[in-house]
Amino acid sequence: MAECAVIACDTIGAITCYKDTMILARLPKTRSGKTLCKIPAHIVNGKEYRVPSTIDDPGVIPEIIEALRSKKLVK
Repeated sequence: MAECAVIACDTIGAITCYKDTMILARLPKTRSGKTLCKIPAHIVNGKEYRVPSTIDDPGVIPEIIEALRSKKLVK
């Protein structure tokens, strides 16, 4: 995973604040299959988020929160 941070900094540049990588079992998706990237980002950054009505399986959100808590990335 440290290699990912080096590649991101080299590719995107020093302005990014890449800290860690976490592989999740599932991601929140809409019924049409689009991945909802903002929800995990908001959870990690401590921002409020709203689960859209178009989400395919709302049960994935607590799974993400628990996975992030297990790595001590959120409270």
